[in-house]
Amino acid sequence: MIPPKHNRERTALVWPAFLEVLEELMAWADANTAGWLFAPTRCQKNWVRGRMDQWSRAIELLEDEHRAAVTRGVPKPTLPPRWTWAPHYTRHAYGSYSLAPELSGGHGWSVAVVSRSMGHRDEHTTTNIYRHVTDGERGRARSARIEWPGLRR
Repeated sequence: MIPPKHNRERTALVWPAFLEVLEELMAWADANTAGWLFAPTRCQKNWVRGRMDQWSRAIELLEDEHRAAVTRGVPKPTLPPRWTWAPHYTRHAYGSYSLAPELSGGHGWSVAVVSRSMGHRDEHTTTNIYRHVTDGERGRARSARIEWPGLRR
C-alpha cells in the first residue's frame, strides 16, 4: 500500500469499520497502479516528487470514476471506491481515535499498542503527537469528586 516510514517494515492494525473500503481500494490499486495507494514520502525508497499533487489527482480520479458509475446506474455494492483523506490525515485520525477513551468515542487502545502499530521507537512520540484530551474527558474531570485524605467536611 505504501512504502514503510523510514524504510522500516511494520504491521499496521486496521479498524474493522475501514476493512471493506480498504480492501476495495487495495484491489483497485493492484489493478491500476501496481499496488500503490499512497505515493512515497521524502526519504523513503521509491520516493516520488510532487506526491501531494499525485494524491490530489488520485482523489479526483476516484471521485470521477465513482460519479460516472453512479450516472451509469451501477448498483451501489459495485461502485468504485471513494477516498478523500490525505495520507497524513489518515495517520493522525488512526492514532488519535485509537488512543481516545471509549467513553469519548475512541477505541481506548493502550499507548504501547498504538505506538508499536505506528512504528514509533518511543511511546512519548505517540503520546505527544496523537493523544489529545477530549471534551468528554474534560467534562468528567471537572465533575469528579475527590476525597482528599485528612480533610474533613
